[in-house]
Amino acid sequence: MRKVSVVVPVYNPGRYLDDLLASLARQSMPAEDFEVVFVDDGSTDGTERRLDELAARSGHVRVIHIPNSGWPGRPRNVGIEEAEGEYVQFVDHDDELADEALQRMYEYAVANCSDVVIGREGRRRKVWGAGPLFATDRPNATLQDDPALLLLLTPHKMFRRAFLLEQGIRFLEGPRYLEDHAFVMTAYFRAEVISVLAGYTCYFWHRRRGSAGRRPKDWGRYFDSMRDVLDVVEEHTTPGELRDRLLSHWYRTKGLRRLGPKFIDLPEAEARAFFQGLRALTLERFPARLDAQRQLGSLRLRAALLRAGAYEKTRELAAVERAMYVTEHVDDLKVSPNRLELTLTATLRHGDGSALRLDRADGLFVLPPPVSLAGIDVPTSALGVVLRQERMTLTVYARHPSTDQRFALPGRTTIVGVRTDGRLQVSVTAHVWVDPTVVEEGGPMRAGQWWLEAELGFAGWVARSPIRSRRISARFGDADVRLSGSRPVIRSWVLGRAVRAGKDR
Repeated sequence: MRKVSVVVPVYNPGRYLDDLLASLARQSMPAEDFEVVFVDDGSTDGTERRLDELAARSGHVRVIHIPNSGWPGRPRNVGIEEAEGEYVQFVDHDDELADEALQRMYEYAVANCSDVVIGREGRRRKVWGAGPLFATDRPNATLQDDPALLLLLTPHKMFRRAFLLEQGIRFLEGPRYLEDHAFVMTAYFRAEVISVLAGYTCYFWHRRRGSAGRRPKDWGRYFDSMRDVLDVVEEHTTPGELRDRLLSHWYRTKGLRRLGPKFIDLPEAEARAFFQGLRALTLERFPARLDAQRQLGSLRLRAALLRAGAYEKTRELAAVERAMYVTEHVDDLKVSPNRLELTLTATLRHGDGSALRLDRADGLFVLPPPVSLAGIDVPTSALGVVLRQERMTLTVYARHPSTDQRFALPGRTTIVGVRTDGRLQVSVTAHVWVDPTVVEEGGPMRAGQWWLEAELGFAGWVARSPIRSRRISARFGDADVRLSGSRPVIRSWVLGRAVRAGKDR
């Protein structure tokens, strides 16, 4: 028996298959210890012939051709049935594995008797947002104690094949959205051991033009698919805190967040179809108590409008949120050998330039409604803000403009409240630092320019802005530091040695 079977559903990937094939060839696990099972879902772009030729000259590669199903559930299920490895690792045809991914994940699985192993995932050219899940290794994680498991429900994990077979866990087939959510959640509930390998990025996503991540075209089918996922949750839980927390995840991430700023960009017919479909699902499956208990300020307001059927007001609110932006100013900047320290304060503002402020009412801070709520029954709880409970974040990113790769600078944040005319203007101060020789996962910054950006989040709203600074000159290691008022830039000339910041040109 081989240690691992890599199952890859394939349909017309074209040249995007190259990165995956190269990463499989670089695996540190010996080829005799793993196999690659390509399940070709009726490709017509020549990939089918290319895979057959690869299998003919590679003893650890197999290709299975099936009639086109049009959706990934069927080829993945065929891969499960045909796999011969002790563990199954799912990979999409346009992504790639890190060089030591299979070896590290398999050894971690064996060491912990894992049914599921979640290897750290990253994105080529994009910042990765599931940080809490990968804050530390978790040999034995549970849904009860590790809510961060919900942050990553993609299928790109390693599963013990006997566990999948014994439990009858399969992907939903046919035209289904969120089929990976239903599969992964079933595995989470039934697994004895779920392990998170956080110390090494095992899997890299590639976001391609027209690839996964585009919005569904059939919202009716989308919400029916969400019902499939909610059925899994309710089948495996009883009424109570855990069920409410799990239900709230899909209510928030796949529902209320889609009513945010980008909602105004949807064509009228599509926006109305989404609103009506979400409202029907909300009244059917998401109890009203989830609004007050588990949603942030802006999401509570969206939920109130949704339950009231106030479609036009929801669109109006989305337009107001779309216009919000963040302003910031640098309070302090220090340069020392191999370290740049930056302190800045950021404020969230409406489109007209006014700062977001909270009113005081009945001993509670409330969000002044950014749209008129006349004639709409909106409970006070939809507007109340408990400052210590609302999520206030100020993150500073270094971004490589040519690749769009980002990493968050380490630091700490402080909430700053400025009272004016009985209102509270909320600002956030962050003190961050960067050592260009040691950034994400311990490696140095790549050569070239890195822009600095601030991202402010409060009560469910998020806005981003380039950081602007007063003019300053200093020494940074062996190089000069020159910051202008337009945009601070870190310029890395020689990795780990000469790094400087200067005006963006």
